[in-house]
Amino acid sequence: MGLVINIRGMQEFRGQWVAITGASSGIGEKMAEILAEAGAKLVLVARRGDRLRKIADRCLSTGASEVQVIEADLASASGVEKLIGELSALSGGLYGLVNNAGFGATGNLDQESWPLLDSMLELNVRSLVRLSHWAAGALRAQGRGGILNVASTAAFQPLPGMALYGSTKAFVSTFSAALHQELKYSGVKVSCLHPGKTETEFFDAAGMSGKKLFFFRIPGMSAREVARIGLQGWVANRPQVVAGGLNRFIVFLTRLAPLSFQLALAHSLFRETESRISE
Repeated sequence: MGLVINIRGMQEFRGQWVAITGASSGIGEKMAEILAEAGAKLVLVARRGDRLRKIADRCLSTGASEVQVIEADLASASGVEKLIGELSALSGGLYGLVNNAGFGATGNLDQESWPLLDSMLELNVRSLVRLSHWAAGALRAQGRGGILNVASTAAFQPLPGMALYGSTKAFVSTFSAALHQELKYSGVKVSCLHPGKTETEFFDAAGMSGKKLFFFRIPGMSAREVARIGLQGWVANRPQVVAGGLNRFIVFLTRLAPLSFQLALAHSLFRETESRISE
């Protein structure tokens, strides 16, 4: 409970519907836990219904006033439209949308199958834009609420070895910043969270837990702490939220570095890792 108390304005979520995609693990799961403790009503969305139901039970026991579970594959247009239909029917209307679902794959672009890359584009970009488009209209009409999109520190430099993933997150970052400005005076908050290395299935599956940067092992943040920082930034309506002081420092250095150095460094991190990784 201590983490929730430290989030200024968290009480705004009490009794309000907040939908979280990719809620079956990692940052999405921890956001659900924190919002439950704040007394929110939750819509948990992912493909793994069994995991979602267990998380829903836990959220109900820790303060959520109501929880709905929606099994949906957001890498398909039909899955996205199914979710929009469910959210449109919520009694009292949706208050917040967290677009957290996404996945990445490491390896050279030409070595990946097109169906996998196409699925990544659908989930990381197209579904996020479609859900944001619907939510922006619904929330503007209400004059309240907000959208929190989850990108990555991968958004701030090109990533050979994760070329498409990094590019999708760069899109999410700039798209969210523009949407923030468009809705700034509407009463609707839009923020974009940029996690760095986080203790989730994403990094474990990628075999990146032991990777080094500048000859040092990159310490991972807990998913709970990243979720807390993201929610805090959302409440404050900050357009971009980079999780953690070390990550902010690395992003700062990256922006100063020549492109040739950025490319060489990123390539050294990802060239030996070839697997699909999910958020």
